[in-house]
Amino acid sequence: MVNTVMFLNLSNHSYETWSENQKNAAKEHGEIVDYPFPAVDPMATKQEIEQLAENVVREVVDLAPKIIMCQGEFTLTYRLVKMLQEAGFLVVSACSERNTTIIQREDGSTVKQIGFEFQQFREY
Repeated sequence: MVNTVMFLNLSNHSYETWSENQKNAAKEHGEIVDYPFPAVDPMATKQEIEQLAENVVREVVDLAPKIIMCQGEFTLTYRLVKMLQEAGFLVVSACSERNTTIIQREDGSTVKQIGFEFQQFREY
């Protein structure tokens, strides 16, 4: 078991890419550690998702984080959140405001730009 107070980032969005607001909010819960969300085969069976979730949870339990942000492929996220909560962990998601801008080009085509502004971590 690790003795450091830890905020585990279980997602494919590396801590280094987060806004300062999101970094600061996470730092309130300890050292931030990235744990890459596993790739999920779109043809995976329910049993394969269950096995993948069990493997991840086994590794996460050994890290002993204080709080876990879990975001990724929906079915695996669902299993991970349930299993981690059952193991006694606080599991959260990052909540952001979506800002969309549509740019009309001179040639008539459009470009859609989407930005996200972090607001808070919300418990599952």
